[in-house]
Amino acid sequence: FDDLREATRSRIAAQLGVDADEIALVRNTSEANNLVNSGLDLQAGDEVLLWDQNHQTNNVAWDVRAARYGIRVKRISTPENPGSPQELADTFIASLGPRTKVLSLSHVSNVSGVRLPIRSIAEAAKARDIYVHLDGAQTWGAMALDLRDLGVDSYAASAHKWYMGPKEVGLLYIAKRNHDRVWPAIIAPGW
Repeated sequence: FDDLREATRSRIAAQLGVDADEIALVRNTSEANNLVNSGLDLQAGDEVLLWDQNHQTNNVAWDVRAARYGIRVKRISTPENPGSPQELADTFIASLGPRTKVLSLSHVSNVSGVRLPIRSIAEAAKARDIYVHLDGAQTWGAMALDLRDLGVDSYAASAHKWYMGPKEVGLLYIAKRNHDRVWPAIIAPGW
């Protein structure tokens, strides 16, 4: 079983342009989103920016964490009929502030179908040392992805969004540069 799991991680990593040790196999996008949410060190008053079109599992968990630990959640609305990808990016970039620590976005809205220009947004966030988490439930398996090129710190996805894709098959990517920034929620020997 271990050989099959490691072969699967390696194939997924290759598909996404990352290393196998940056991929964790999880049950679904919700679990992966929650692992990032609960694993990041945030202090009361720190700000997390969300897209108001995020999938609910990439919104509600942040609301719960805010209520419990005093972080601030700010939702960003994008133009209904954006004139360009840059207009979408500029909406998020203009909202980044001195207390912003995390930007957690859905790559494609499951409500409107809008795809965010993640690379532009991530570049601006990274210049301010803001952690960028991407919910890719609507994109993994539907489009070619290179997570290094997108510049995100972490990425969550599920296979059940694919045509006849299996349930309980998900992934969490965390860039090596962030392995020490995201604390694991479940600890076992060799963690």
